[in-house]
Amino acid sequence: MSSPRVMLIVDDIAMNREMLKEIFYNEYLILEAENGKQALTMVKQNLSDIAVILLDIIMPEMDGFEFIEQMKHIDPKNKIPIVVITIADDSRNEVRALDMGASDLIGKPFEPSVVKRRVFNVVGAHRSRSELEQASMDLSSRLEQSNAIMIDMLSSIVEHRSMEQNHHVIRLRLYTEILLKELARKKKYGLTPEKISLIANASALHDIGKIIIPDAILNRKNGLSDDEYEIFKSHTTEGSSLIRQFGYVHQKDYIQYACEIAEFHHERYDGSGYPHGIKGDNIPLSAQAVGMADTYDSLTSGQTGGVEYSHQQAMQLIRDGKRQEFSEEILDAMIKAAPELLEINHRYQDEETYGEGPTKNIRKIWSDINLETYRLDYLKYMSVLRLMDCIAIELNPETGYYMTIYPKDPVFHKIGKEGDFQKAVIVMSETYVHPSQKQLLQQNLMKFIEMENNGKQQEGEYKYLLYHEAAKKYEWFKVNVIKINTFRSNYGNLLLILRRLEDQEYAADTE
Repeated sequence: MSSPRVMLIVDDIAMNREMLKEIFYNEYLILEAENGKQALTMVKQNLSDIAVILLDIIMPEMDGFEFIEQMKHIDPKNKIPIVVITIADDSRNEVRALDMGASDLIGKPFEPSVVKRRVFNVVGAHRSRSELEQASMDLSSRLEQSNAIMIDMLSSIVEHRSMEQNHHVIRLRLYTEILLKELARKKKYGLTPEKISLIANASALHDIGKIIIPDAILNRKNGLSDDEYEIFKSHTTEGSSLIRQFGYVHQKDYIQYACEIAEFHHERYDGSGYPHGIKGDNIPLSAQAVGMADTYDSLTSGQTGGVEYSHQQAMQLIRDGKRQEFSEEILDAMIKAAPELLEINHRYQDEETYGEGPTKNIRKIWSDINLETYRLDYLKYMSVLRLMDCIAIELNPETGYYMTIYPKDPVFHKIGKEGDFQKAVIVMSETYVHPSQKQLLQQNLMKFIEMENNGKQQEGEYKYLLYHEAAKKYEWFKVNVIKINTFRSNYGNLLLILRRLEDQEYAADTE
C-alpha cells in the first residue's frame, strides 16, 4: 500500500499558504483551506490520502483548537499528524495545542529549511509508528493462529489417549463461557468479555497433564491402587508445570489462567478435591468454573462410572450435593444458565457408531485403533514440538536411539537428526559445549539413561553454555528433561528440550 502524499495547509492568510506551498510543492500534492470548517470538509473527502496537516491557530469561523477537537471524531486513531504553526513565544497556545494532540509546533515567522525538516521528521515518525502498529497486529494475529493450532493438537492428543468423548473440549469451553457470563453479572468478579474469552479458551488445556500419565493408569480409572491413583491425580500439577515450562502461548494472562485451570479444576469448595485439598475462594475462579463445567459434562456424557445421566438428572445431582461441592454462586450461575447448557449439550452430541452407548462405543473404537491412527497422533505430537521456539531431542532409553526436531534454522546440526544417543552426546560435547562444562553434560545425560534403565523416573532442568552456530558465540541454553509416553515404546521416552535463554531470562534464573 502506497503512503499518503497529500498535505493540507489550513491558514486564513493567503500569503502564509503560498509560502508553505513553495516549500513543499515538490514533495506533496497541496490542498488549501481558509479556516477549520473548510478543512474538516476536505479531510472527510480525502481522509486516506492526507499525510500531514499544517494548521494555523487564529482563524475565523473555526479556529485551530476547535479543528483539532473535531478531528478526534474523524480520525480517532490519530493517523494524520497535525503540525501547528503559531506566533512564536505564545506559550499558552503551544501547551494547549500539544495537550490536545498536535505532533509539533512551528513559530511564526519561520525558516523554510527548518519547517521542511521538522515536517518530514513528524511524518516519518508517524509513518514508522503506523507500520510498527500494523506489524504488531499482524504478529499478534499469527501468534493467535499458531496458538489455536497448537491447543487443538494438544487437546486432540490428550482426548485420544484418555478416551475422552470427541466433543468434550468444545462443550467444556462453551459451558465455561456460559457460566462466566452469568458470574460476570456480579461486579465483584471483574469478569470482562476479554477475561471470559481467555478463561474459556484456556479450558482446552485443563487435562494437558494427562499426556504424561501411563496408558494403563489413564484408562483404568476404577480399581487403581493408592500409588496408581496418586500418579493419576498428578496430571493436575504436571499439566500446570508443562504449560509453564514450554511457555508456548505468548499472552501472560492466558498462561496464568491455563496453569490455574490445569492445576486446580479438580479442587472442590468443601476441600474434598485434589491435588492440594484447598477449599473456598482459595480456588481460583477460573478453575471453579471449569470444574463445574467438567463435572456437568462428565455426568451427561457417560464419563462418570460409565453411567450417562440426563441433563435434568445431572443438574439435580450437582444441586443436591451428591457430587463434589461447589460454591453457592457457581451453583446459582449453573441453574440460571441451565437452558443454554442443555442447548450446547444437544448441539455437540458425541458420535455413536455401534449403538451401544457412548462409553462402550468409545472403548470399542479404542480397541480397534490401527497403525494409521497412531501415525496421525504422532504427526500431531511432532508438529507441536516444531511450533516451539526450541530444539527437541526424543530419546528411547530402551534402544539408545534418538531423534532430533529442529526449528527453522538448525543451530546444532552436527549432532545429526537421528542415531545413537551416546555418540551424539560425544559429538555435542566436543563440538558445542563450553570446555568448562563438557564433563558435566556427559555425566548428566548418561545418568538419565542409566536411571531410566533401572526403572527410575527422573526429570530435571539444567543450564549449559553452548556454541550457537548462527550467532558465532557461546550462549546459555536451558535443558529440560521430561518423561513422556508414546506408542513407539513400551517404556517412557525422554524428551530433552533445549531453549536459548535471553540475557534477562538468564539473569532472572541466576538471581
